[in-house]
Order: sequence, then structure tokens, then C-alpha cells
Amino acid sequence: MEFSHINDKLNFSESDFAILSLETTNRPDFARKILMEDQISWPSLDDDEEIASKLFGVTAVPANIFIDRDGRMVFRTLGFAPGDEENIFDMIQALIERPAGS
Repeated sequence: MEFSHINDKLNFSESDFAILSLETTNRPDFARKILMEDQISWPSLDDDEEIASKLFGVTAVPANIFIDRDGRMVFRTLGFAPGDEENIFDMIQALIERPAGS
């Protein structure tokens, strides 16, 4: 699952960004179970009415919204397939290295 890959990356970051995970299915118990197993360290929102999903342009789950230190959404992940973690790592690294205000 992508959550454990992201969590591993955050262990050595300096929290230069925030993550919000969105679950839009009608399976909140299943989503909570996965989140607890992966022990994520960021908030997850059950978005059954898809209010946040529309705001952030979410069209697939799992969805993770990455917000920079200036409060702007800088990228999001939609769905997950094996191998996607490398792209996620690269984006996280770019966020960590990015100067404030840029």
C-alpha cells in the first residue's frame, strides 16, 4: 500500500509539507483498518459526500493531497499501483528541498 511507502519517507523528512488522505468509498471501516495497519501520521478524511474530493479534483482512491508549507496543494496521488512509490518519493524529496515561498 502507498501509505507505508509515504510513512517511510516521512521518517526522515522535516515536515516541510502536510498530507491529507481522502477516502470516498462507502467502506469507511475498511479504509480505517488499512490506515491503522499502515500507521499513517497524517489526517485522513472519510469524504462520502465528495466535498473535499471535488475541491481537490480527486477522481480515484486512494487519494493523497500534498500541501506545501505555504498552504498550497502542490500535487496529489490518485489510486496506486506497484512502482508508484518511486514517483511519490521523488515528489516528496522535491518538496523537502524546495525553498519556502517558491
